[in-house]
Amino acid sequence: HGPRMLEELESVLDELKHRLRLRLGIQQLRVVAYRGYRSETHAFIRGRVLIGKDIEPAAEDHGKLRNFGNMAKRFLSAEIPRAEIEVQWEDQILQTDCDHEGFYHVKLPLHNPTEHPHITVRVLNPAVNHTVETHAPIFPFPGNADYIIVSDIDDTVLLTWATKMWKMILLTL
Repeated sequence: HGPRMLEELESVLDELKHRLRLRLGIQQLRVVAYRGYRSETHAFIRGRVLIGKDIEPAAEDHGKLRNFGNMAKRFLSAEIPRAEIEVQWEDQILQTDCDHEGFYHVKLPLHNPTEHPHITVRVLNPAVNHTVETHAPIFPFPGNADYIIVSDIDDTVLLTWATKMWKMILLTL
């Protein structure tokens, strides 16, 4: 029962933080779309709704302190639990909710598949006084492929110590 109780406690704390941000008027929401993929008939996209400004990618000319600050922002990102989003593609619109960690996973039917379908993800709720949206990058794979392997290198090729927080932080730094 321990892990389940911790999950419930985290959910309650996330909801309280979310309500506090709304009450204080903190409205710097952003929607992130991870690289998706498509078959001949469907596109699969996923991403997350977060609070805070966009985080710039690391660059050699930014200096160590600036790059460290951006890395810390990535680790400490705050999700918007159960945000409502709208996904628009071709001539269709789908509305769905994110999970308790702010993640969304959407499977979209493609009726007129193009090489790079234009997919827009927009936050509907929590409501803010400006449009919060992004475009989902889609990786097409050949229709004659029997399999596709999607993987990142963390703990597949590169040992990151993702389950050991201090080792992971030291490795990252």
